Amino acid sequence: MGSHKFRIGERLRFQASGLTSSQSGIYEVLALMPQERGAGFQYRLKSTVDNHQRVALEDALSRL
Repeated sequence: MGSHKFRIGERLRFQASGLTSSQSGIYEVLALMPQERGAGFQYRLKSTVDNHQRVALEDALSRL
């Protein structure tokens, strides 16, 4: 089954895909969310710039 790669409080780089209007940048992990069917683990994130929150899949995130 596996487990989340990142932890709450960790700062990560979010890379938006070309299919969304999301903004790439540095985000802090607020919560670990369940695995999306066939797509991997999800995270609740908060932007370090403007406090905007979003949900992102693990494969859109990388360590700084």
